[in-house]
Amino acid sequence: MKIISVRVPEEWKTSMDAARTNWSEFVRSAIRWKLDQLDRKRTLGRLQKMAPPRKRPASGSGAKSVREDRDAG
Repeated sequence: MKIISVRVPEEWKTSMDAARTNWSEFVRSAIRWKLDQLDRKRTLGRLQKMAPPRKRPASGSGAKSVREDRDAG
């Protein structure tokens, strides 16, 4: 396992010490969450490139269809 260091202001460190939290575990968890988020984003980007582009209906086509239905009935 590799080691990283983080500098924080003194007042943060004082508050962290008072919180009695396992900060190493918290930071590892936050890093894992961010890496998972980035991985999902990359996967979504690859999937979007693979999917055929959707055809969008012509502008106003919904209103046109409603008018045609009303006129037919």
